[in-house]
Amino acid sequence: MLIEQGKLDVSLPLAHYHPAFAAHDKDKVTVAPALSHQAGIPVRPNFESYEEICDWQKACKRIANLPLEWEPGSRAQYHSTNWGWIIGPVIEAAGGDTFANLFRKLIFKPLGIDREMYFGMDDESLRRATYFEAQPTQREQVTTAPSRDTAMQAGNIPGPLLDFMNRTDVRQACMPSVNGMMSARAIARLYAAMNGPVDGIQLVNEKTLNHATALLTPPNMLPECFGYGFGLGYVLKGPKNSPGDLFGHGGAGGSEGMCNRKLNLSIGFTKSRMDTHRDAPGHTFDLIMKHVYEHFGRHGDGGFYERAL
Repeated sequence: MLIEQGKLDVSLPLAHYHPAFAAHDKDKVTVAPALSHQAGIPVRPNFESYEEICDWQKACKRIANLPLEWEPGSRAQYHSTNWGWIIGPVIEAAGGDTFANLFRKLIFKPLGIDREMYFGMDDESLRRATYFEAQPTQREQVTTAPSRDTAMQAGNIPGPLLDFMNRTDVRQACMPSVNGMMSARAIARLYAAMNGPVDGIQLVNEKTLNHATALLTPPNMLPECFGYGFGLGYVLKGPKNSPGDLFGHGGAGGSEGMCNRKLNLSIGFTKSRMDTHRDAPGHTFDLIMKHVYEHFGRHGDGGFYERAL
């Protein structure tokens, strides 16, 4: 939306919007590779405490001070928790408000999902929210996130992930890559409003969506769960000749959100019992997609997901 409004230019250096990001020779890192997980700073810093990791300004400052691990744009690696703290200050500078306020004002309220989607929960929403639970025989949530932590300090999102996510202070903090709390209806409604009007509200036009869903990452660098790779933040899983026909993103423990542009069909899925890694056989979402295939056909007008089930 900010791109469409002329407030954000993804070809500009990220430091243009977030000057602190220029530290350690990152002054030339542009917004586009940062959005597509190619910024070169995928490893979490050693946060000192839960207080620090839950403090938006402090966390963004820690991420901005990280040194590069590779030349931005030369390779792709999922930036997991870091992504929101990299991109968040850019969105705030371009939009002129806090991250949470911008999403609430521009997206959540117009779509009528402001009591179903949060980046930082209030007391009322906390009372309504469910808590994550482990699989009966498994408490460790497998993750694609790189980590070098050996001591696993308190602020480093220690395993099990569900214990971290169930903390009240974590749920009330703004951590865009970590703690977005939402209903399946809200997810589906948001994705649908990107591809066309929902009750008269359309978030972006077709040209902007084409831009956001153009493949930016090099081939064969990411795990299978990321499809063909990333556009401007979105995972692309459409047909090989047009991967942006299906875009979306998964969440911790098995939640998913996606939009099939050709079918004009959006899906949101949330769950409280955490699945193992998205590549694991028998993942809950694969069972859902099996029924979708049965109804629409495996490659019906645009395809849903090029993966053998």
